[in-house]
Amino acid sequence: MKQLKILEIGSGKNFYKGKKTEDVVHLDAVKLQHVEIVHNLNNFPYPFEKDTFNVVIANHVLEHLDHFLETMNEIHRILRPGGTVKIKVPYFGSPNAFTDPTHKKFFTKESFDYWDKTTEYGFEYNHQVNKSFYLIEKKLIFAKGLKYSLVSWIENKKPAFYEVHISRIIPADEIYFELGKDK
Repeated sequence: MKQLKILEIGSGKNFYKGKKTEDVVHLDAVKLQHVEIVHNLNNFPYPFEKDTFNVVIANHVLEHLDHFLETMNEIHRILRPGGTVKIKVPYFGSPNAFTDPTHKKFFTKESFDYWDKTTEYGFEYNHQVNKSFYLIEKKLIFAKGLKYSLVSWIENKKPAFYEVHISRIIPADEIYFELGKDK
């Protein structure tokens, strides 16, 4: 069986352990027991060849970095054609987004539409953004409980209504994005 080569950037303490069919590399600025490669994520290029990984995971790290556009372009560089990047970030309306003083960027459900050439944002006029990603999935993640289940249902059925009328009252906790790299 073919092994998936996965990179988790900014893996921190809650790192992805992987499955038997996965070769996972953990990259972080801090040397932790599971971190194979220590590298400042604000320094480019990352220590990998072009088209190295099938999957890049970035859970709660992008909001901490100084150079968001460059980071996304670097992820694109090291991702193989047909690969995916899986991202979790705090939702801008969540109190947790502003609690951590090291957060430098805030995200909405549309934040990654700029990398998807099929959206209205498509960024045809901005050459800083690599347009070879396409959006696979985006979803808001809510806390557990009946109230949040109902709000999640409303957000899935009427996302614009949720964003305008409910998001400031009952905000999501985080957003999950999955982007694919063109072959």
